[in-house]
Amino acid sequence: MDLFWSTFESNWGNMLLVSNHRGLVHITLPSSKNQQNVLEGFSKKKDHIITHKENSILYQTKKQLEEYFAGKSTHFNLPLHIEGTPFQTNVWNALRCIPFGTTWSYKKLATFLDNPKAIRAVGNANNKNPLPIVLPCHRVIGSNGDLVGYAGGVELKKKLIAHEASTAQLEFGASGTTDLIEPRLSHITPQH
Repeated sequence: MDLFWSTFESNWGNMLLVSNHRGLVHITLPSSKNQQNVLEGFSKKKDHIITHKENSILYQTKKQLEEYFAGKSTHFNLPLHIEGTPFQTNVWNALRCIPFGTTWSYKKLATFLDNPKAIRAVGNANNKNPLPIVLPCHRVIGSNGDLVGYAGGVELKKKLIAHEASTAQLEFGASGTTDLIEPRLSHITPQH
């Protein structure tokens, strides 16, 4: 499988973007220190040929990330091609249903998936999310409101939540209500 990679530079930090011809495969969080490890991991797989080359998916990802970080966009509309277990892909799909500018608890996310006892498994799936920000695992918090469990650290999670809250307030008015958003669960096909 041909993979393409590029970096996205912003005032939030640099991000590594990886795609194939079908969709976005992986992104790293801003200023992640494991970008080289991600590239090496992909290049070690026998069926992957990875090239530092821009394609239309990476171009669109950069454009949409730029709009997101500038507070001009509240959603991503990108083709995705991610690999995970059926449970992981269900969790990642469900992340897209958390309205912009709001948060859900791990318990609420597990209940949304009709598996209320799978709180820890939901947390583990979030930890393995290959497309943070695009699949907004930062919107998932502890039941007591604590900002827990984020690969980029609690400070980045706090910054992303605050960014979305202020953007939502501008977009939806002073009340900050996001009732206008109709969450939809669109299907991501698991790839094995």
